[in-house]
Amino acid sequence: MAETLVEMRNIEKFYGRVHALRGVNLSIKRGEIVGLLGDNGAGKSTLIKVLSGAVPYTSGEIVIKGRPVRMRSTLDAIANGIETIYQDSALVPQLSIARNLFLGRELRKGPGFLDRLDTEQMNQVAADLLKRVGISKNIPPTTPISSLCGRGEAGRGHCPRDVLR
Repeated sequence: MAETLVEMRNIEKFYGRVHALRGVNLSIKRGEIVGLLGDNGAGKSTLIKVLSGAVPYTSGEIVIKGRPVRMRSTLDAIANGIETIYQDSALVPQLSIARNLFLGRELRKGPGFLDRLDTEQMNQVAADLLKRVGISKNIPPTTPISSLCGRGEAGRGHCPRDVLR
């Protein structure tokens, strides 16, 4: 049986009088890929923001690898192996794929106050992740986000047809 990596038990979230999450339970096991589906306003984004530490929850329990944790901030989530990639509005179009991936947590090299960005390592990690998530085209991690397009945009003149093929 696969190890349970993440459990959210009876998660509740109130925004004033609005009951955004009601007794939500979620379990994710090693090797699983999980999708959240639901109507607008169903609480999908709120649940992810709770798990990622971006939004505090009112009650319930989060368990990571069998250990109860309290997500008080995104740093708590990162320390527990939870990373969130937000929708494109959170990206910096002028920066590369790699720089956006490490935004706010850039890898550094060099001694103390003379340190500098470790762009080589960030580019390697980004390239590996692109392959790992199934991007089959060899897109350099140094590619600016602004030069990419999403599915369906190629036919509307927003970007070249072959960018993501």
